Amino acid sequence: MDRLNNLIIFDIFGPMAHFRKYYTNSSSLSYTFPPRTVVTGIIAGLLGWERDSYYEILSPDLCHVAVKIISPFRKVFQTVNYLFVKEVSDFNGFAGRTMVPMEFVLPALGEKEVRYRIYFSHRDEKILAELAEVLNRRAYQYPPYLGISECIASVEPVATANVSVAEIPAGETVDVCTPVNCQIIQDGGIIFEIPEKEITLQYLKERMPLFFRPGRIPGGIADFVLEKNLQNLRLKLKAPAWKVRYGSHEEVIAFMEEGHVGGNQ
Repeated sequence: MDRLNNLIIFDIFGPMAHFRKYYTNSSSLSYTFPPRTVVTGIIAGLLGWERDSYYEILSPDLCHVAVKIISPFRKVFQTVNYLFVKEVSDFNGFAGRTMVPMEFVLPALGEKEVRYRIYFSHRDEKILAELAEVLNRRAYQYPPYLGISECIASVEPVATANVSVAEIPAGETVDVCTPVNCQIIQDGGIIFEIPEKEITLQYLKERMPLFFRPGRIPGGIADFVLEKNLQNLRLKLKAPAWKVRYGSHEEVIAFMEEGHVGGNQ
């Protein structure tokens, strides 16, 4: 990965989320955290870019994205009552309804919101400056939401300047706070250690898209590993990790594009 430009960090949160898994059909299952395609769509919306217009400028070759799950969560199924539509004329509702099971990500019991932290860097510093201004002024061009328009969200800037980023070379043991692309984990590189807090560790793997090519053609697909109870992943990686310092925080992240081969061509 090239040298990082300035890193922008912001939170997106709301009462619930639904990030539809691309391979589901009759039942709409949800990812636990927003895929890279969702994050780039959120950023494009904040900047006022038109739908499907930003795939090249936010490609894995030009920008870097990482996501951290901040709040404890749970998943529940809710049956949603949709219009049954086969033709344009069915939008009047005369064809009846269809019931679709939909999985939502909700706050854990006792929590108020679902919250994610986004880390974003781009080769073009003008784009970073524009995003920083939009976040600081809270002057979003399109309303943000967590996956679908029914899941309206709020955005909160965390660090739009003075973020220190240091590369951690591949091969070192690192404690990563973000989901990690499985392609960059060394064979046997997941180190299972029970935390001193005696928290149960639950490792999940989710398969999700990385980007779209122009024309909304799906690009790369990757598997990501995460720890459900918000514990860091202790890993040995084939690619660099990144130590990030901002305010009183210091954490290690891994970008979702790491392991992506072949560019956006």
